[in-house]
Amino acid sequence: MIAGIKQKFDWLFSSHYKMERFGVTFGILTVCMLMVLTSIGIRKHNLEKESLGNVVMYSTAYTASLSGAQGKVVNIFCNDSHTECFVLLKYNDMTNVVTDASQYRVFLTGSNLKQNKTELLSSPSATIYMFGVSGYMGIYLVDTAGFPSQILDLVVRCNKLTGIMPENIPEYEDKSFNDYDQFRIYFNPGAADYERAEFLNMGRMTVHDVYDAMVVKFQEQELRDALTKSLDDMEAQLAVIDEYQQRLTAAGIVVPQAPMQIRGDRVIMTEEGRKVLSTDYLVQGGYNFDWYHGSVKQGYANIVLAGVENENSILNYIATQRNRASSERMNVEGLNWFRTDGTEFDLASNTIESEATKNIKANIDSLKAAWTQYFTLKKTYQTTQMESLLILEQNLFDTSVNYTVNANVATLW
Repeated sequence: MIAGIKQKFDWLFSSHYKMERFGVTFGILTVCMLMVLTSIGIRKHNLEKESLGNVVMYSTAYTASLSGAQGKVVNIFCNDSHTECFVLLKYNDMTNVVTDASQYRVFLTGSNLKQNKTELLSSPSATIYMFGVSGYMGIYLVDTAGFPSQILDLVVRCNKLTGIMPENIPEYEDKSFNDYDQFRIYFNPGAADYERAEFLNMGRMTVHDVYDAMVVKFQEQELRDALTKSLDDMEAQLAVIDEYQQRLTAAGIVVPQAPMQIRGDRVIMTEEGRKVLSTDYLVQGGYNFDWYHGSVKQGYANIVLAGVENENSILNYIATQRNRASSERMNVEGLNWFRTDGTEFDLASNTIESEATKNIKANIDSLKAAWTQYFTLKKTYQTTQMESLLILEQNLFDTSVNYTVNANVATLW
């Protein structure tokens, strides 16, 4: 059979047809290479198409061309019908940032993955929000026909500078960046992996609702997570305290009562399955309100001030509480330690000690350190962390009052 093939294609096997064989081999390899490259190209196209359909945020940071003000793209919020989009930005430093929304405009066009201009497939209107001096800036885009899956090239322009024109301005490819203070971001409001915003779905566009949903909601959750962790940490530290108390009791030492600031404290589990601090002592400058069942939006300040006479300003009260907290101390050094037979255990003894005596001293030191660590956790929980919720509530109020809005600011090109 092989002989027959050789006879039929003698030119392919004969030594007289080396060039012909080379040409055939080269042609086959070329075809194979083209097939591989085509396959790679199709795969790359499909991956880019998949990425384009899913990825919302293509820019994570920005720098203004003239002022040099820097910031980050916090998130891209959309409604479920993809007819509304809210781009949330945050400046790192407000020193060189204009806070008046009327000084800003946006320029919008389409883009591909290589950041080259493409035809814009949507026709959105735009509104700019400047949330006071908080550093947050919002760009609200609306297209009633819906945003298709397309990368948008958004340029934000500020028409004035807060100071003199800086020296050594880079030579930008787009000359408008040399003439105006601008920055550019890329995003796809039609993509699948968007951040759902309830206020957009429900049509609630008051500044209070917007700022609460975009900023306060996430900051509040971080604070609530920190409070929950503190309860876990306090519970763990109380277990350490109990361990050293048991060691000392087993060694024949009468453990004195813990300092009054932490005496009798427990972390207990409620019927609804959450932990709470059970204590008879509120540290000086501390707060004792139900943070779990409340919220910043509903408000904690009125509850706190309801129990304070002649005070109607939460900021004044916070200042007073901080002064009180700074004077709170807990002393674990003035305690007397006795054996169960009534004799005093001398911590300052300089005599030669047995191994048992050394262990007792070490456990006493460890117990005092555990008491101190627990008190630090408790004080942070009742003062700093609880206060942070009140500060966040005040920030929400201030931003809801001190803001500027500029509508119909989009130029499409």
